Amino acid sequence: MYLSLRALVAAAALLPLCFAAPPATNIQSLSSTSGPAAAPTVNPECICTADYNPVCAGGQTYPNACTAICYGAFLGYWGPCKDPQPADPCVCPLVYLPVCGDGKMYANFCEARCDWAQSITPGECGKPS
Repeated sequence: MYLSLRALVAAAALLPLCFAAPPATNIQSLSSTSGPAAAPTVNPECICTADYNPVCAGGQTYPNACTAICYGAFLGYWGPCKDPQPADPCVCPLVYLPVCGDGKMYANFCEARCDWAQSITPGECGKPS
């Protein structure tokens, strides 16, 4: 859910409260971007309270709306950012060496492991290897 107009106006009202100190240090994952992205810059005139009422802004979790605003992030929604799910965490070779994993047939060992199979045996399910 995105911030309502009332919440945005309230957050904007915090801007005059930003004076002369960096934001609180309990910001979660500000530098967890992959690749050479520019580090977020904070308004040097900002000071925010240390209250923890997390907001997700620009794909990053900030401890509160004031801190997000100080970093120049666009407010998204209240609460920590949801972890993005990888589209396909496993890449397996196109090799057919069948295995049986937890009673299910897989083309190879890699595919069985990617599906989190616990008991993996070589060969097709139900056939002796």
